[in-house]
Amino acid sequence: MLSDLAESLPAQPLPPPSADLEARLAAALPADADSRLRALGELWLAIRPEPALLPARRHFDPLRIEPRVLPYLWLLDVEREPQPRFRYRLLGTAHVMAMGADFTGQYLDLAHPSFLASASHADYIAVAAGHPSYRRGKPTFHVDKSYLAMERLALPMADDGERVNMLLAITIYMRGDRSIEEPA
Repeated sequence: MLSDLAESLPAQPLPPPSADLEARLAAALPADADSRLRALGELWLAIRPEPALLPARRHFDPLRIEPRVLPYLWLLDVEREPQPRFRYRLLGTAHVMAMGADFTGQYLDLAHPSFLASASHADYIAVAAGHPSYRRGKPTFHVDKSYLAMERLALPMADDGERVNMLLAITIYMRGDRSIEEPA
C-alpha cells in the first residue's frame, strides 16, 4: 500500500494516499513552478499504466522529455528495511556540477552527513509514501554555497503501481534570480 511509511511522515497536511494522482500533483505543484518541473509532472501523469497506479521506471523513457529538462533529473532508489533509506541511482549533469561530485550509487545519508536532519529527508519520506513533493527555497544540505535558491519536484514511482521503490525528481538550482545554465 502507498501509505506503508505513514508512521514516518512529518506532521503536515498531505492529501490522502487514496487521492488520485492528478489531484496529488496539483496540490503539490504551484501554478508559478518552473516550466521544466511542470514538464516532468505532466510526463509522470502521462506514463501511468492506469489512472490510479503510479508509473514505474520501465514506463519512463528519457526520449519523451524535452532535452532542456534532462540535465536536471535525478533518481533515487528507495530501500525500506531496516528503515527508509535512499540511494542515488542517477544524477543529471546539472546536479553533478552543483554538488561538485557525482554521488551516483551512494546513499544520501553517507554522501551528505546532514541529510537525515534536513527538510529534504522528511520530503523524501512523504514521496516514498506516494505523495509528490514540491519545494522552493534555499538549498539545504549539499550544493555549492553560490547557489542561492532551488526549485524541486519529487515524484513517486512503483514497479507494482503502488509500493514506491523509486523517486523521480528534478531540481533547478539558481544563483541569484537565474537558474544555472545547462552544462556544456
